[in-house]
Amino acid sequence: MRTTFEQRLVANLRVALAGMPDLAITRTRGRIFVRSTGPTAAAVAAIARVFGVISVSPARQVRPAMEDIQ
Repeated sequence: MRTTFEQRLVANLRVALAGMPDLAITRTRGRIFVRSTGPTAAAVAAIARVFGVISVSPARQVRPAMEDIQ
C-alpha cells in the first residue's frame, strides 16, 4: 500500500512539475527527493500544492568542507 501511494505521489509530482527544466525525482527510504540545477522557487511552490505532500524542505548539496557549509 505504501509503495503504491509513493508511486502515485511521484506521478503527481511529475505532472505538477511538467515543463520545468532540469528536475529529477527519486524515491529513497520513504522520502521523495526533487533535485534541480536551476531556480527552485517555482518548483517548491508547485510541490507544496500537490495532494499528499506534507512538507517541502529546500536544501543545497555541498562538499563536506566547513567553508562550503558556512
